[in-house]
Amino acid sequence: MRIPPTVLLVITVLTVAAGTLGYRCHAVPGRADPVWLVVVCAEGSVAERAYFVGRNGALLHEGRAGDRPFSAPAAPEA
Repeated sequence: MRIPPTVLLVITVLTVAAGTLGYRCHAVPGRADPVWLVVVCAEGSVAERAYFVGRNGALLHEGRAGDRPFSAPAAPEA
């Protein structure tokens, strides 16, 4: 069985695109109790997005990498 060259080209383009997009994202451990991982995309740019993920894989919050959506509020100063 022979795969047509156009199909191989499409597979190659999709693989390169997925690799490039995957290279631009990384995950760091969450700091608050319900957050397991924080997946950061395009870090340091205007388009930066962060996805806060729970232990069950559910999306808990979407924002920027510096967000602290589940941390306790700061104590008022006296």
